[in-house]
Amino acid sequence: MRPESWFEELTKSLSDGFFADEVILALAKAEHTGHVEGPDQTVMQEVVRFLDSVLQGYRWLDNPKVNDETATNASFFQQAVRASVPSGATESFPLQIEQLKKTAEVLAKAERAEQNDLAALRCFFVRHSTFEMERTETLFDNRIGLGTSAWMTAHG
Repeated sequence: MRPESWFEELTKSLSDGFFADEVILALAKAEHTGHVEGPDQTVMQEVVRFLDSVLQGYRWLDNPKVNDETATNASFFQQAVRASVPSGATESFPLQIEQLKKTAEVLAKAERAEQNDLAALRCFFVRHSTFEMERTETLFDNRIGLGTSAWMTAHG
C-alpha cells in the first residue's frame, strides 16, 4: 500500500517534469532564431513567474512566514537548488537565478537573447527535467530492470 501523499507527489513530479520539458522545447526553437514567438512567449512568462518564486523562496529564509504562497515558493526554491550548477558559493545562487530570469523576461517579450544565455537557461531546465524524471521513477517503489517501474514493465 502506498502512503496517502504518494499520488499527490507523483502528480506534482510529473507536472514539474512536463513544465521543464515544455520550456526545453521552447528554448530549442529559440536557439535557432534567438527569440520565441506565440505560445512559447507564454511558456517564458511562466518561467519568469517560476524563477521569481524561486527568488522569493530564497528570501523566505530571512523572514520565514508560513502560508500557501510561501510553501509554494519554498518548493520552487528547492527545485531550483537541485537544478542549479553547484558552485559552492551561496552568494552566486540568487545571481544565477536572476540572470536566468532576465533571459526569460527578454524571451517573453519576443526579443533576442544571447546564445550563451539561452544555453544557460536550457541547461538549468534540462537538469530540472532530469531530476523530476528520476524523482518520478523513485515514486514507483516496485522497480524492475534498468530503472523501469513495475507498472511500466507490465503495461509497456
